Amino acid sequence: HGFARDVEHTMTHHADNLLEFELHANAETLPKWPYAFVLRSTFTLEGETVHHTLTVENPVEDKLCFGIGYHPAFALPFDDRHVESPLCVSAQPNGLLNGQSYYLARNVEAIQLTDDLFDNDSHAMVNLRSAHVSVIEKDTGRSVICDVSDFPYTLIWSAPKKPLHFICIEPWHSLPGEENGPIDWEQRPCAAILKKGESWSTTLSTTFVR
Repeated sequence: HGFARDVEHTMTHHADNLLEFELHANAETLPKWPYAFVLRSTFTLEGETVHHTLTVENPVEDKLCFGIGYHPAFALPFDDRHVESPLCVSAQPNGLLNGQSYYLARNVEAIQLTDDLFDNDSHAMVNLRSAHVSVIEKDTGRSVICDVSDFPYTLIWSAPKKPLHFICIEPWHSLPGEENGPIDWEQRPCAAILKKGESWSTTLSTTFVR
C-alpha cells in the first residue's frame, strides 16, 4: 500500500512455490519518498495458503522511517467464530485521519457485505480480538482467510461502484497521516524506524478454501 505498488519490481528468485521481488530507491521513487531503501517482497505457496513477506532494509540512511500495509483484493461473489465490536479510526471520506472513531458494528460474528458499506470509503479496525478476517460465501462455504493476528490495524475497503465486485482486506502496521497533521515522516505514524544496516519484516498469510 502506497507508492511502491505503482512501481515495477525486479524478480530476483523464483521456484515452484516461491517468487521473490525487489524494489530499490531510484529516480522514480526518490521524488515521492526521498530515502534510499530496499523493499523485498516474497511470496511462498504452502498448500492452500499464500505467505507474502515484506522486508524493508536501510542500506545507507542514518534513520529510515516508513509506513507499510497490504492491499490485497478478492473478487466477489465467490470460520473461526468470534463476537466483535469493530472500533474504527475514521479516515473518511478522504483517507486521512480526522481524530474521530466509531463502531462499525456491535457484538457481531460477521459483517454483511452490503452495497452501501463503503459509501464513505474504508473502515480501519483497531486491535481486533479475532486472529483472522475472512470473506465467506454463504451458499457454498468457500472462503478467503487472512491472518491478521500480528497487525494492529486491519482495513476493509471497496470501490463505491454498485454492486460490489471485490473487497480488500488490508492489514497495516501504520496509519495514514492526519488531515491537518505533520508532513515530516519522522512525525507521522510509522511501522518502524530503522538505523543504517537494519531491516524489518512482516508477513501476511492468506488461505483459500474452495
